[in-house]
Amino acid sequence: MKIFKAIKGVQAQTQANWWLAFETNLQVMPVINKVDLPTAQPEVIKQQLKDTFDYPKEDITLVSHFIGETIIDMLVTYIVPDLGQNGPWHQKSLAGHCK
Repeated sequence: MKIFKAIKGVQAQTQANWWLAFETNLQVMPVINKVDLPTAQPEVIKQQLKDTFDYPKEDITLVSHFIGETIIDMLVTYIVPDLGQNGPWHQKSLAGHCK
């Protein structure tokens, strides 16, 4: 899962980490956080993600504690059911690649 702040968008380190995940064949789930902030621009960030990484806008999830959809909810909904031996999330992590 890659989390983007709704006020900052795609930055250089985001692109570097995305390419690291891509090159190691990791599945990346785009999530935009803090969409409830007054300065949030989730639609602008969605467009950046589409333009930069070719994500369909409908595949980008918006989360915020205040709208009732949190990052923990995302983990439980999308990753926990897929932790079986053959699931794409099984034993895959960027932790061993990042310094």
